[in-house]
Amino acid sequence: MIDPFELLDRFIEVDKKGDLELKKGKDGKVIFKQLSDLSTLIEDLPYNQQTNVTKIYNIQGCKVGVLFAGIASIGEMSVKNIIDDFTDEPEVEKYIKSSVTVKGITNKLADYIKKIYDISFKGWDYKPVMEIITSGYSDKHNKPEIFKTIFSSSGVSIEQSCKRGEHKIVFGGQYDIIERIVLGIDFSTFNRYTSLIDKILSTYHSSIEKEMAAQGAAFKVPKPNDFNEVQEVLKERFWSGVGFPLANFSEQAAIDFVEFLVQVMIKSQQFSSKLPTVGGDIHMAIITKSGGFRWLSKEEYKFQGNGVSKHEKE
Repeated sequence: MIDPFELLDRFIEVDKKGDLELKKGKDGKVIFKQLSDLSTLIEDLPYNQQTNVTKIYNIQGCKVGVLFAGIASIGEMSVKNIIDDFTDEPEVEKYIKSSVTVKGITNKLADYIKKIYDISFKGWDYKPVMEIITSGYSDKHNKPEIFKTIFSSSGVSIEQSCKRGEHKIVFGGQYDIIERIVLGIDFSTFNRYTSLIDKILSTYHSSIEKEMAAQGAAFKVPKPNDFNEVQEVLKERFWSGVGFPLANFSEQAAIDFVEFLVQVMIKSQQFSSKLPTVGGDIHMAIITKSGGFRWLSKEEYKFQGNGVSKHEKE
């Protein structure tokens, strides 16, 4: 969501006749040039929320888990409905009984959800974002891997977030505080920082030009280089996050660290002036080659102090 007053203050001004018009910069051009200019004004607000929604699932029959972030349903289908129907598909059942790969499950799930997603949001200019993280072990490999699938107005994108043999922290959904801890800076802060550097370089460039003109120097001062080069330098050399080698984490240390990251995210929003979008019970599972997918959190249906497991086999 965007605060309308902040939008007006940033991009709108009143002319001499009392009419509203877009603000202009020192160069006489309007400062609002593209939709991405609104990105710094966007604030995530909870809407259409349901409590106690589980977004972690095991693909039954293989050592692969799926985590959803973003919307909890597509049309009239919840995430749970989608996973249940997906695993009941004859083609998927047959595939799971064969030589399963994490990439194969990722692609099949993406194809299955795309049909539902496209039908449910047909004609929408801006479709809600759904992120899916698929993780686990392919049948013929002893090292895990992670894929991330993103559904949005731009279509569907799939990337391998963690290759076999790599040790990384992969996150999705609302994670700005986690990103600061892990990487040293979050995406929005990085953008604000680089925009500030751009402004400083442009202001300095103008000052040099004025001084050169005042001194009568017939020399045109080159403008700063492509700002993307500055961004790449900052990405590689400036920030540092978690310094401890992830490869040295024991399974218990990894569990404790994940809980710490999620708790920090929850608490940071609890004491923020913004409406919280992360909270509630923490759901956690672990996937190992020998043990497969196992729940660490107690997944129960609760009623008046009583509870029964959501997973009968457990």
